[in-house]
Amino acid sequence: MSRRFDSRTNIFDPSGRIRQVENALEAVNHGSLVIGIKCSDGVLLCAERGDQSKLLEPQQEKIYKIDSHIVTGVVGVNSDGNTLVTRTRHQAQAHLKTFNSPITTEKLVNYVAQLKHVYTQYGGMRPFGVAMLIAGYDAATSEYQL
Repeated sequence: MSRRFDSRTNIFDPSGRIRQVENALEAVNHGSLVIGIKCSDGVLLCAERGDQSKLLEPQQEKIYKIDSHIVTGVVGVNSDGNTLVTRTRHQAQAHLKTFNSPITTEKLVNYVAQLKHVYTQYGGMRPFGVAMLIAGYDAATSEYQL
């Protein structure tokens, strides 16, 4: 199915690309830097704090604790990042309540990927303009994951 330019809504450009997805990618590209390093004895997440004018609001945090064994670094639109962090925290708590065991890092990453995919694919929803690095410790395999 080919996409055509719709002059009424103007969401597609003539080449068939979706502008909202490109805008979300641009927000991530213009965000501050977050780096993750996985070692044998842990994971290190670092976030850049840029110089800001005194007239602007103080910069939001970039590293968030999801659960006792999982943290994330967020780059992009702050409100989208806060939404995803809140939803991942709820998912981690729901998993703990349902299965009486903490959620694995891999399951949480799959949840975030599926959620972001849904918001990209279906109409009426704007794609998240955020990228996340998720780091955690898996007690079953005694490994750190990034």
